Amino acid sequence: MTGHNRSQLARQLFEEAREAAYIFPGSVEDWPMFRRKLEQAYEANPNENDITWYLGRKLARDGEYREAIRVLQPLWDRAPDSWSGTTLAWCLDYLGRREEAIHMYARVAAKPFLSETQRAIVAAGIEEQQAPKRPPTPAEGLVEVANKGWSATASPSESDLVPARGIDGDVRTCWSPGGDHQTPGMWFRIDLGEQVEGLAGIWTDDDAGGQSIYLNASPRHCVISVSRDGEWWKRVGDWRWRPNHYMEAWWDPIAARYVLLEQTGNTMPEWWCIYQTHVFGAG
Repeated sequence: MTGHNRSQLARQLFEEAREAAYIFPGSVEDWPMFRRKLEQAYEANPNENDITWYLGRKLARDGEYREAIRVLQPLWDRAPDSWSGTTLAWCLDYLGRREEAIHMYARVAAKPFLSETQRAIVAAGIEEQQAPKRPPTPAEGLVEVANKGWSATASPSESDLVPARGIDGDVRTCWSPGGDHQTPGMWFRIDLGEQVEGLAGIWTDDDAGGQSIYLNASPRHCVISVSRDGEWWKRVGDWRWRPNHYMEAWWDPIAARYVLLEQTGNTMPEWWCIYQTHVFGAG
């Protein structure tokens, strides 16, 4: 096969990979297929920068840090972009190679035109050793509330932005208001179907249970309120975004049926995504 044909094949496989796991309203994301197609595309042409970046990022998310470094290091050497650098730094941190990680964070920090998210990631990485993204751990005595009879509404409310995808128990689907950024005024409301006497916490999955290559699609600032009747609300939590953390809020147990998440921050180009919602109660 000629170099031209191999390049064409790589691009075709890359587009098939993106179709398998591309976040847009109504999609069902197939992350295992995404990885298989990327591996095939990379084998066809390992010099395509975007194919290399996507594969390296997916390998890092799957815990294969040494393999991710092997794939991403040549990309950084020939075209050092901020995201390949931060992913390399994460992998080095996760492997306990702290001095190398700090050096990589510093090299990324020296690049111009970093986004707000990239600047925060670099600052956090230099300040302390990073660990792989993990689900929050609820306090002792809290148990997850069973998802029975739940429903959801959200803003924007277009018919193709189905809020139920954020509570349907399927990490292949998500709700997202879409667009190319987060702005104040977005909200997501859950009706638990009946009153929970000791409602005490919530966290939302923004990365398909750790499968997505996008780690920072949680709200930049979120106000959490609860209600018994859906009319009168009590503010119980306040979340401010931290790199590579799920949105979470915990509060003293309270009787409530509804939970409201209000996004009041700004960022671009990261979306706000909810694949699943986990709600907790006392006992």
